[in-house]
Amino acid sequence: MKTYLSVFVLFFCLPFYAFSQKASDFKYTEENDKLTITAYEGTEKNVVIPSAIDGKPVVNIGERAFFNKQLTGVTFPNSVTTIQGAAFRQNLLTNLILPNNITEIGGAAFRNNRLTSVTLSNGLKIISDDLFRNNQLTSIVIPNGVTIIKNSAFLENNLTSVTLPNTLTQIRANAFGRNPLTSITLPNSLTAIEENAFRRNQLTNVIVPKSVKKLHEAAFDPDVVITRE
Repeated sequence: MKTYLSVFVLFFCLPFYAFSQKASDFKYTEENDKLTITAYEGTEKNVVIPSAIDGKPVVNIGERAFFNKQLTGVTFPNSVTTIQGAAFRQNLLTNLILPNNITEIGGAAFRNNRLTSVTLSNGLKIISDDLFRNNQLTSIVIPNGVTIIKNSAFLENNLTSVTLPNTLTQIRANAFGRNPLTSITLPNSLTAIEENAFRRNQLTNVIVPKSVKKLHEAAFDPDVVITRE
């Protein structure tokens, strides 16, 4: 009976031991009792970022910390406020929820994944360069508070629906290039649309608000009919 029980316990506990994440899977630095994760050395591909390690909060994901780790999922704790550049670039992520405590995300942080769904943090003010470039997004809602969408942020996706906030002032070069958009509603807060911002989409006409003072001549494809109102 003892032998049977030992085997039973070992059999059912082994998967949890073999596949659970440990604090030692994460490399990190410490500053002012707050942690930055700098690298991941675990084998689990669906990663849960710890809210604290050794009682100290994880507030930052460092540059390239999870670069090319073949991750299929990532869950962020509310303690994280910053994700640095290329942190999750070149993975296999398909869905992403960014908690509202995240206020800054570096360039190309999620470039070259397989994202089909993203919920952005309400704390963001800027969508960084190349942030979601080369993914598979079909729709995106940019939250209120965002003022700038930087270069190539959503370049090379499958976007058919984009919702822009009334706080947005700038759409920079190539921001939504190479998508199958057939329509776009631009907010009256917008002041600048840069080169190739909406090039190589499927737009046929667009209304550009009079608030836009800087409209690059190549912001849209040459055959798009532009109306100013």
